[in-house]
Parts: sequence; C-alpha cells; structure tokens
Amino acid sequence: MVHIYIILDSPTTIFQPLSTVTGRVIVENLKPLNVQSIFLKVSGKASVKFFRSSGNHTVTYKKHENYIQKRLILWTKKCDEKLSIGSHAFRFKFQLPEKCLPQFNNKIGKIVYKLEAIVDIPWSLNKCKEILINVSPSLDLTKDITLLKPVTFVTQEPLNAS
Repeated sequence: MVHIYIILDSPTTIFQPLSTVTGRVIVENLKPLNVQSIFLKVSGKASVKFFRSSGNHTVTYKKHENYIQKRLILWTKKCDEKLSIGSHAFRFKFQLPEKCLPQFNNKIGKIVYKLEAIVDIPWSLNKCKEILINVSPSLDLTKDITLLKPVTFVTQEPLNAS
C-alpha cells in the first residue's frame, strides 16, 4: 500500500501572485516499489461555460485559460532501482505568476489552483494525491481613493402594524 501526502511549508494555503510556494511530497510504502518517477503537477486554470438561447437556437460559449502549468520532477528511477520501504520526503519549490487571478467557483465558471503529486508506476495505475491552494490578490489600500471613504450601511425594518 502506498500513501501520498502534500505538505506545504506555509501555515496557510492562501498565496498571492508572485508568492513562492514550498513544501514536500511524502511517499510512504510498505514494500519496495517499482516506480518510474515521482513528480508534482502545478496547475492554475480558468474555465467558463454558459448558454444563450433565442427561440429554438442555443449558442454555447466556453473558454479555458491557464495561469500556471508546471511539472516538477521530484525523483526518477536509476537503472533497476526501486523505491525502498519507508517514508520518503521530496522537496518542491515554485513561484506563482504575477498575473494569476483569485480563485472562485460559480455556476458558469471557475478558477482553480491545484497541486497533484503523482507516483508513476509502470504497468499499473499511478498513485496520486491532490490539494487545492487559494490565490488571493495583494491589495494596496492606499492606491484606491474610494477605499478611504467611510462606508455607511442603512437598514430598514418593516413596521409591524398592530
């Protein structure tokens, strides 16, 4: 049996554009494992899909965009080497691009950032583990003058006629 964990060095899974993301992939196995490679796929993708209808005619609009797409090789097999019994840690490090938009998810679209650790086992199903990370924009509140104005909330309650 093989267990895979993705552990981030950051205490939170919230990152900003240009952040450096570091961590490790832990692979635990109870017997020697014939592994071709161990790698981490980093992806940040936007997708949108919606429909517009007019009479009997429906048009589908869809678009996909990649903000980050990386494959980090963490370990590769040498000759007839097998991954020995035990717990193995593989470090990773990458930087988020400057122009990655914040994640969101709604009925017509989403932006998702994920890390997927893959243990490539020849002639067998690969073992995988996936986690999501959050990307939030960095805001400089001093640059937008409208953010300096006070905010007033007005609520109106209905009058109960007794």
